[in-house]
This record gives sequence, C-alpha cells and structure tokens, in this order.
Amino acid sequence: MDPAPPGSALVLLLLAVPPPGGCCSFEFSPVSSTFHAHVEAVSPWLLLDYTVEMPENLELGSLCSDLWTLRFGLAAILRLAARAGGALSPRLRALAAQLHFVTGCPLSDPQGCVRLRPVNVSQLLGALELHLGGLRERHPPPSACARLRCTTGTAPPGPP
Repeated sequence: MDPAPPGSALVLLLLAVPPPGGCCSFEFSPVSSTFHAHVEAVSPWLLLDYTVEMPENLELGSLCSDLWTLRFGLAAILRLAARAGGALSPRLRALAAQLHFVTGCPLSDPQGCVRLRPVNVSQLLGALELHLGGLRERHPPPSACARLRCTTGTAPPGPP
C-alpha cells in the first residue's frame, strides 16, 4: 500500500471539523436544576395574563422543538426585561441567564415559515420549564436543529 500523499491528513482533518457556527452541541450540561427557583422568583412580579409572542407552528415532538421553544422564550424574556421596571428587570435577566446557553446554537428560518401568536406570560413560563426538562431528559440537539421547521400548510402568504 502506498503511503498517503503529504498534507492528506490535514485535508481529512479539515473535512471532519464542522463549519463555524454550524454545530449545535454543548461541552457541558447546560440545563440548570435551579430554573424553577428563578421562575418562582419572577412570578409574583408579573401580571400573569400579560401577553408575549411565541411561535404557533413549529414542528413539535422532535429533539429540536425543545431548543427552538427555549430560544424563542429567551427572546421573549429579554424583551420583557428591557421594558420592565427596576425591581423586575434583574429577576427577568437572572431567568434569562439560565437559558443563555441556547444562543450557542444558531437558528435560521430560511423559508420564513414561523408565525408568532400572543400567549400569556404564565404559559410561556410553563413552556420554558417543560422544554428545559425535555433537554434535561435528552441529549442536546444536533446541528440539524439550526434550521427551523414548521408544520405543513402553515407558511405565511407570499406578497400579492
């Protein structure tokens, strides 16, 4: 057998390394066991019928759905924190810090299929706990989660 040509090991190494930003994995367990305590700390300060926007048509039931919901939930919490008063904002930011790990997974919506709907902030907090638990029970999502997938027949109408 002929020896490999010079530099071929480098080419194989480069092919084995995922492109920057294309990998969605964590080197540690990102799921905090204190998340519920942060929810409890913020709940008394919130009007639980206050509405926030969350996706209504993401493909559910996959390993990715937990990550996607947490990512949209984090964005909603950060929007709330930006508008909150001095007593509530730090509590919301502490809650958001528990979810910050999801920003390590780049997401894209190339088809523009995600539709948002208003939900009560109490529903958001419940969904965050549920989906955080989903990540705790399963391994962090693979890079296949980078592209959002919507349920069929729910793409927004195109321009007239």
